[in-house]
Amino acid sequence: MERTVTNNLQKEAWKQLDAPEMIDRPNLDTYVFCNVLDEAGVIVNNYLGLNLSEEAQEDGGARQQHFAKDSHIFVRYRAVRDLVTEGKVELLM
Repeated sequence: MERTVTNNLQKEAWKQLDAPEMIDRPNLDTYVFCNVLDEAGVIVNNYLGLNLSEEAQEDGGARQQHFAKDSHIFVRYRAVRDLVTEGKVELLM
């Protein structure tokens, strides 16, 4: 690989590998199965894809949902990505 590819790349090609369009990002709107490892705190309902009442929509969807430790949830990744990073929630495959 080194002889056939890496040694033959021009310096400009190396710089392009760090371009934003070359870096994959997760689809934040994909639904994922999760296991709550700790008191996960608060997840805002409008991230969960729930139908909010007109009253909740008017205040920005500020209703909140708490999840107990050891519960399993099915939510959009956007709702739990910070909790996954903090180690409070784990993604199930």
